[in-house]
Amino acid sequence: NNTTSMELIDGRSGKKQTMPERRSSGTALQKHSEKSFAVIERYGNGLQFAGTFPPSIQTTCARHMERSFMGDSPTLGVLRQAYPYEQIEAWLTAHIEDLNDYVGVSEKMNPKQMYSLIDIITTEYYYLKVSELMVFFYKLKAGTYGRFYGTVDPIAVSNALIEFTAYRRAQIESYERERRSKDRDKQMDEWNAKAVPCPDNLVFIQKVIKDLNE
Repeated sequence: NNTTSMELIDGRSGKKQTMPERRSSGTALQKHSEKSFAVIERYGNGLQFAGTFPPSIQTTCARHMERSFMGDSPTLGVLRQAYPYEQIEAWLTAHIEDLNDYVGVSEKMNPKQMYSLIDIITTEYYYLKVSELMVFFYKLKAGTYGRFYGTVDPIAVSNALIEFTAYRRAQIESYERERRSKDRDKQMDEWNAKAVPCPDNLVFIQKVIKDLNE
C-alpha cells in the first residue's frame, strides 16, 4: 500500500511539522479549470496558499463576516482542482491541530480521525469558501456549537458543520436582501435625479385629466 507523509507550516509558530504517514487516498488526477488557474495565479503554490490562510486568520474572517460569505475566496472544490489533495490535507490538518491545541481536554483527535474528517469536509462541503470555513473554525472555538467533553470528537465537528451550513444559508440570504434593497434605493435616487420637477409633473397630470374629462 502506498503511503504519504506531509509537511505543514504551523500558523502561529511558523515551524514545519511532519504529519504521520497515511494510506494514499487514491484521489483522481487533478482536472484544472479556469477558476483553479486563477487560484494558482492569485495565491501561488499550495504552501503559499496555506500561508495566506493559516489558523491565525480565522478571527479576521469572523470580524468581516459579510466579506467572508459574499467575497470571492475559492471554494474547497476549486482548491481540489488547483492543488494536490495531500497539500489540501496538510492545510486543513493545521486548522484541526489548532483546534486540538485550543480545546482543553485530555484526549485529542488522532491523525486517523483527522484524515477521515478532512475527507468528509472536502467531499460533503466542497461548496464552502475558504473564508467561510475560517469562520466555522472560529465559531467552533468560540463555543457557538457547544463544547467538547473529554475528547475532541470528530462527530461533534461534523454535527457543528451541519448547523453552520444552515447559519450560512440564512446569512447569505440576509446579505442578498440587503444588497437588493440598496440597489433599489440607488436606482430610485437615480430616477428621482433625472425626473421632471414635481410642480411641472402636477401641471401635466392636471392637464391630462382635464383633457380626458372634456
